[in-house]
Amino acid sequence: MNFQSDFAFASKGKTLAQLSRLLRLGKITPFEIIPVSKWEIERDAEIRKVISRFSSVRLAVRSSSTDEDTIHNSNAGAFLSMIDVKSTTEEFAPAVDAVIASYG
Repeated sequence: MNFQSDFAFASKGKTLAQLSRLLRLGKITPFEIIPVSKWEIERDAEIRKVISRFSSVRLAVRSSSTDEDTIHNSNAGAFLSMIDVKSTTEEFAPAVDAVIASYG
């Protein structure tokens, strides 16, 4: 596998997905990407999916915008991150809403 030809910077989530397939010695912890458009239409299904997949762990809900962390520019910290979020509807859903609201 040729790293240079098989990798391109994208949103944070998509970049992590690419890296998880390419890394040989490191590990990227499991994650879920939920596009805002999908959250707005299928909110309850997305909540159930995440709670089912991560039922016994605390979560970090983070932004993944194409406007941050590009090859030419870093906007690290431009959007809200929520950490230590319980994988329950009562904590997860408001955390996602808060991160989306931070997009402006």
